Amino acid sequence: MIPQGMAYAQLARLAPIHGLYASFFSLLVYALLGTSRQASVAPVAIIALMTGAVVDVYAPLVVPLAAADGNATAWNVTEDGAMAAAADGGEMTANVVVATAVTMMVGVFQLAMGALRLGFVTVYLSDALVEGFMTGAVLYIVTSQVKLLLGLRLPSRRGPFKLVLTWVDVFANIGGTDVAELVVGACSILVLFLVKEFVNKRYRRKLRVPIPIDFIVVVAATALSYAFDFAGRFGVKILEDIPTGIPAPRAPPASALAPVAADAFTIAVVSFALTISIGKSYARRHGHRVDANQELLALGVGSLVSASFRGFASAASFSRSIVQDSLRGATQVASVVAAACILVVLLAAGPLLESLPSVVLAAVIIVALRNTLDNYATPARLWRRSRADFWTWLVTYAGVVIVDVHWGLVAGIAFSMAGFVVRAQFCRAASLGRVDGGDLYRDERACKAAVDVPGVRIVRYEGALCFANAELFATRVVELTGVDPAAVVKARRKRAAMPPKPVATETPISCDDDDDDGDGDGDWKGAPGVRHVIIDCSMMAYVDMSGADALARVAAEYREAGVAVLLAHCQERLAEQLTQMAFFEKFARQDVFLSNHDAVLHCLTL
Repeated sequence: MIPQGMAYAQLARLAPIHGLYASFFSLLVYALLGTSRQASVAPVAIIALMTGAVVDVYAPLVVPLAAADGNATAWNVTEDGAMAAAADGGEMTANVVVATAVTMMVGVFQLAMGALRLGFVTVYLSDALVEGFMTGAVLYIVTSQVKLLLGLRLPSRRGPFKLVLTWVDVFANIGGTDVAELVVGACSILVLFLVKEFVNKRYRRKLRVPIPIDFIVVVAATALSYAFDFAGRFGVKILEDIPTGIPAPRAPPASALAPVAADAFTIAVVSFALTISIGKSYARRHGHRVDANQELLALGVGSLVSASFRGFASAASFSRSIVQDSLRGATQVASVVAAACILVVLLAAGPLLESLPSVVLAAVIIVALRNTLDNYATPARLWRRSRADFWTWLVTYAGVVIVDVHWGLVAGIAFSMAGFVVRAQFCRAASLGRVDGGDLYRDERACKAAVDVPGVRIVRYEGALCFANAELFATRVVELTGVDPAAVVKARRKRAAMPPKPVATETPISCDDDDDDGDGDGDWKGAPGVRHVIIDCSMMAYVDMSGADALARVAAEYREAGVAVLLAHCQERLAEQLTQMAFFEKFARQDVFLSNHDAVLHCLTL
């Protein structure tokens, strides 16, 4: 907990101590207000990365406002100001101003969502979208830490392709690698990886408690750095000054809130999505419930408190939650204990870590993200199981990698919503046939034994009937029944307008009328002898006014063409909706049947 909190602060472009502030208050607030018993809420890599991205953009626009005594005690955000220098004496730096402003707005949005009972919003973030987003974001995290691992001082890239351009910079400057920092970082990665993969994972059933290798490596690296003067002799960058105590609460300047609001909303949604998914996962496993709206309240209050004490936004961590669950943590007491340990470091033990090489924290982050490599197997699995989810994963991932983390998420959500709209508009329809002369009716394309009932066509529309697909519904009915009522009526009127032939009696119009006048004007050619069309409503879960009008219009057009339309499997809720929309003022209730078979029997008796 302590090493990761300090490491993730670097991702947020803050000093490591701010990670401890965020960890302490997030754990404490969630323990009091959260509903998940196993979720461990503290700084996580993705949220820290997103916060750091906002800091990179807006910190250069922050300038200090001189107070009466000449000290920079107030701050403002300008349109073209330069970044303020780091203040001494515990004053807030430009980076802290932006990070706390983002965190404050995250808390405001989460509280507002909780108050409005919007805990359901995460259902629009599919697993494929979240995995694509996380996989792409991990590349940014690893890239930012590789620069530290190699000891390279590179300019920050912005805009599209900044990830690729950053790697170009890395390879262009690879000759300037700081060997000492690379050795320290590589050794730390090796030890962390070996213990986590070959000890903690392999012997997790025998170990009552996983070996806290992160903490051990941090302590060992600090001791070695102090003993052999890594900073003085080898030029290894260390943490240096770590303040003790908890800072006085202080809100970010009001002028800093509005500019970061859009980014903060994205972070608020991602933070909630991560927390609720982990919380629900453990709730299903242990048989208890998680209240999504209460989770928003807990996260929102935690963000507000953390921002007031110079922390940054947090979320539930999967790896820490696993540890908490493996320790048989059945309540949030485990989080309180973890917060107490962090408090000890804040109040007394912080200065003992001043000799810790910064590259060790980079190693902690890189190893913590090792399991995300498994996500690259997801596209192949999705391709086999769901092409829609595959494309959602790919679009989200590509958006994150090519453009930016925030815009990648927006692209993924937009693509998912577009796919949802397309699927709603182009719902599948099927022609049903009777199986072996019984009361079972199946899709004729899927079941070879299903055959048409003479004179009857059964159409099942598989989706909501609404404004987006009302016209398509009418078209699909015509295609599947083989009966175009408009063409039948046109042919009938044309024949009625023709002068009577002197020979032979008039032949009654039937559904096998042909374009016998040879004018090629589209006289109808349809399925012979069709006299009844049954609309199977069993999969029609919802209908709006446009859908009800389309259904009534189809029935009226077929009725004018001499074909009766009946409804079957009309569920109670659907019937209520149709009643409210005055559908049954235009459609006879006696033409609604409980099942397809009842409707077919009625047709055969006529």
